[in-house]
Amino acid sequence: MAYRWLFIICLACFATNLFGSSLTLKNGKVLQGKVVNQTRNEVHLEVDGKVLTIPKTDIVELNLKDTPKPEPKKEPVKPKEEAKKEPEPEPEPPAGVRWYNKPRWAYSLRSAVVPGWGMWKADRKYLATGTFILFAGVLYKAIETQQQFSAAHNAYKTGATNYFVFALNDPVLQLPANTGERLIGAVIVNKGAFNHYQHLAEVGNDYQYLVGLVYGLQLVYSYYLGVKAERESALSEGPSSGFKFSFAPSYRPMNLGGSGMGWNGELKYDIRF
Repeated sequence: MAYRWLFIICLACFATNLFGSSLTLKNGKVLQGKVVNQTRNEVHLEVDGKVLTIPKTDIVELNLKDTPKPEPKKEPVKPKEEAKKEPEPEPEPPAGVRWYNKPRWAYSLRSAVVPGWGMWKADRKYLATGTFILFAGVLYKAIETQQQFSAAHNAYKTGATNYFVFALNDPVLQLPANTGERLIGAVIVNKGAFNHYQHLAEVGNDYQYLVGLVYGLQLVYSYYLGVKAERESALSEGPSSGFKFSFAPSYRPMNLGGSGMGWNGELKYDIRF
């Protein structure tokens, strides 16, 4: 009798080790086997070499004797979105040279701001330096002469005023009968101061004319250098201005109504600003 119970206990232990895990279904059926995999909704149980897939909603109790391998989480494969290729911007056409970037105007504008600057830009550095020094010297003399003229004019007015004050206070010159003598005395006394400020006025005007002449000539020459630079660098558009004459032989066979050898000439004048 004791051997029988010992045999039953050993058989139960062997069965437990054999099947490993057991689960009880809602219908009361008990399944024993090996859990090979387990997901959130299902249990995969191997029984007698067959793998059964049992929904967890049908299971009442699950006793695991081994650790099932959890199902790796697979992220949903997202469809590859085709990269939206933005259309490449079309290359902008090269902008034309603006008028103020052309050498003729660029040099002229520079010389208008600082005399000689346009010549310096045209690589006429010695001439540009000389022009600037000449303009600065003439301008300085014009300003200096204007200041001297103002001082001489004020001195003349002061001298004339002082003389008339003296003449009106003099017992002889203040008489109405001596008006002529008073005027003659005023001319004699103030003649030197009058001539001096008149001379300075003329000299000042001459220097002002010279300033304008130097300024204008260097502008014209800067423009000329700009035109020359455009021709050399082929920046200007169209043919150069001036007369053009072409003379070349031509040949037309007589059987086609021609006169054989002939000459063609063309004379034209182009103006470009």
